[in-house]
Amino acid sequence: MDMEEVFGIESKHDRFVRIAQKRTNQVMYRIRVLSNLGNRYNYDYSTEEVEQIFRAIEAELALARAKFDTPRGDFVLGAEGGEEEG
Repeated sequence: MDMEEVFGIESKHDRFVRIAQKRTNQVMYRIRVLSNLGNRYNYDYSTEEVEQIFRAIEAELALARAKFDTPRGDFVLGAEGGEEEG
């Protein structure tokens, strides 16, 4: 039994999983709500308007994804991406 279990402290990973599940479900729900706008019986829209919506969503998703892909840790001169010849 580790200290987190003894004192009831949530680990960083457990907190990540708990929050990620909640936020992912919220995003998925809102996407389903957004998709209701695709009902032509109730709404009138152009192809360009739809493209604007999805470009905005895809751009925001790319920014969010980049935060997960960013390497963490200390900067090291000469390491990947940090090296310049001069």
